[in-house]
Amino acid sequence: MPNSKKEVVREFFQLPFEKGTQKLSLKTLNAKTEFQRVKNLLYGLKTRKVSFSREILTIGLKVGNQKEEFVYLKVGFETLYISCSVDTTADFLGYYPYLYLINSFSFNETCNFKEFYWPDFFNTQTERSKYLDIINDRRGLDISFKPKYFFFFKPGDDLCVPKETVVYDRPSTNIKAVKALPFNGIGFCIADAFNGSWRSNHLPFILPYEGVVARTNDSVKTFIRFINRKNLSAFDLSPAQVALLEAGIEMQRYADLEIPKYGISSEDLSAVEQRNMAKKLSVFELWQGIIPKISLQTSLYHYFTFGGINFKERPRKSGMRICNFHHIAPQICFLWKDRGDYYELAFRFKVKGKVMEPAPQLTTYFISPENEPLDFYLFTDFADCLITEFFAGRKFKIYVLKKHFDIHFKDFLEMLQRDYQFI
Repeated sequence: MPNSKKEVVREFFQLPFEKGTQKLSLKTLNAKTEFQRVKNLLYGLKTRKVSFSREILTIGLKVGNQKEEFVYLKVGFETLYISCSVDTTADFLGYYPYLYLINSFSFNETCNFKEFYWPDFFNTQTERSKYLDIINDRRGLDISFKPKYFFFFKPGDDLCVPKETVVYDRPSTNIKAVKALPFNGIGFCIADAFNGSWRSNHLPFILPYEGVVARTNDSVKTFIRFINRKNLSAFDLSPAQVALLEAGIEMQRYADLEIPKYGISSEDLSAVEQRNMAKKLSVFELWQGIIPKISLQTSLYHYFTFGGINFKERPRKSGMRICNFHHIAPQICFLWKDRGDYYELAFRFKVKGKVMEPAPQLTTYFISPENEPLDFYLFTDFADCLITEFFAGRKFKIYVLKKHFDIHFKDFLEMLQRDYQFI
């Protein structure tokens, strides 16, 4: 777009967002203008995204055979700023911006402008961003962080402040002094869909299987079937295995998570979240009770369930991977670094004083080291599980612009410094 088009931007009309969002409501728009939706004009309306620079989205807008005009949007923390190449001032919303906005609502009551919310990520001198990749081609406009910066905090982003804090004392059994029991044809696996995966519709639970061990005695050669109440009588289980079986059955009672339906009310969404949280707490408690027993079992496997859609009586051998459960509890810690214009907060954890980087795929309630992703360490504090889930969704690293730190991020950092070690 020619520079002359940019120079005409002088004043922005302001429209407040819904609280805590970058969503504009149709009610707010209609309250700020006397224009009304004109269907005939909307059918003949053509729009194109011209550019995104200095936090300003430039949109070309053409009505019928009329000359193309330009609408300018800037998405703020609480406010949408909008201007136009004609007739819009700080006190008057012009007709072209109105047409663009009303068309953006489609049949909805709100319109979300969050995809264009990039506060302070542009250099005011060069008008470029060293943090963003901006691609505008025939497929449309795409704005994303550069690969180096998977998650950059933006004011208004949700931060994890756990409300549920349930701490368990790990049983004092000296696991090292107890010899692992030999394989008797019955083994156990953790049925898992990985936290954060689009298939993660259930919590991890223990599942027994019947198998034939290999000659080397270090793995199972053949997986015959999963064991449940229906075929339980055919097996001679040790007391520990019976306890694990019963715990696994109890886990499955709570394992299924509710997936909220699209478009449900905030009240209904809150109710779903509360029910899911109750299930998570119940299964977490069951894991605490069995970790001493499961860590003594041989031939332990991780079984990826694909969210249960391929869950059959006989295990898929390709889905069974040897794993280990450790009795010792991990300790969360963090790295905090000054990177010039921004800060970097990195998640780590300790086992016996050794600092480890977490594996990218997360199993709920557990943490695993990057170099041993199937070595599972069970947290004793449910709040640790929630903090870990939060950081896992951000690849265990958060970047924060210094401009945003004091007002929007400092309290969160101080909470972490109070509860966890920084190294």
